[in-house]
Amino acid sequence: MKKFILFAFIGVFTFSCKENSDTEKETVTEKETANNTTEKTDDVRATNIEIDSNTVTTIDKTKGISEVVDGIYTEYYPGDAKKIKFQGPKDANGQRDGKWLYFSEDGVELSVTNYIHGKRNGPTLVKYPNGNIHYTGEYKNDKTVGVWTTYSPEGVQTSKKDYGNPE
Repeated sequence: MKKFILFAFIGVFTFSCKENSDTEKETVTEKETANNTTEKTDDVRATNIEIDSNTVTTIDKTKGISEVVDGIYTEYYPGDAKKIKFQGPKDANGQRDGKWLYFSEDGVELSVTNYIHGKRNGPTLVKYPNGNIHYTGEYKNDKTVGVWTTYSPEGVQTSKKDYGNPE
């Protein structure tokens, strides 16, 4: 009887180990075929998944999830909930191009900056987490131009500086 129990235990243990091994192999195979644009390294850090011709989602262990839908790039804070961190359009070369927004983890819009082919151009507005304006100004070819105004967290103007209009 003892031999029978011992053989039964060994048989169940062997079968369950084989089943786990097969499951692990299937999981790896699924990852490799579904994520055919994954960079293969010792530790896979980012995976691109093309949903359709207008949507590409990237999963990065350090940055979280980002996606491009109809030319609009969205990066989310790491974690379970999809909380937007950055959002804005990119040009054909993958550079920021247009109005870009930055949000806090609580969903508060913290800045609005305009870009043309990767360079800051046009007005910019940066806010405190409480929603009050921190500073406003303008960029031209990634350089500060015009009048920049800074405010306290309570909304009181603290400084104003004119950078002129350099070429």
